[in-house]
Amino acid sequence: MAVTNVKTVTVVIPTGADAPSNEEIDMRSFVSMIVVFPAGWVTSDLVIQSSDSSLPGGTYGDLKDEGGFLVQIPTAAASERRLAPADIRDTGFVKLKSVTTQGANRTLTLILKQ
Repeated sequence: MAVTNVKTVTVVIPTGADAPSNEEIDMRSFVSMIVVFPAGWVTSDLVIQSSDSSLPGGTYGDLKDEGGFLVQIPTAAASERRLAPADIRDTGFVKLKSVTTQGANRTLTLILKQ
């Protein structure tokens, strides 16, 4: 069975501590995200930031689960991580950031599914 309604986008995680991607990812039409990490990625947890707005350009804060705990996804170089639908449901616009400082700008590929 072929998968339909898939969109691929790239985001850049900038060099620097606690720096989120500049790109806003519109999750309003998507329920699933796979993040593909490059070979140069420094192993780190990935944090999702969500916007307080239903439009681009809102204020972003770290996403927390229903228990109030920070949503962190463990990652590794040259790997893929599927984000749980519960982690991104009803988020609207999101940004991604690395908990660990990356040695250079890192481009992540995101596969979004409806």
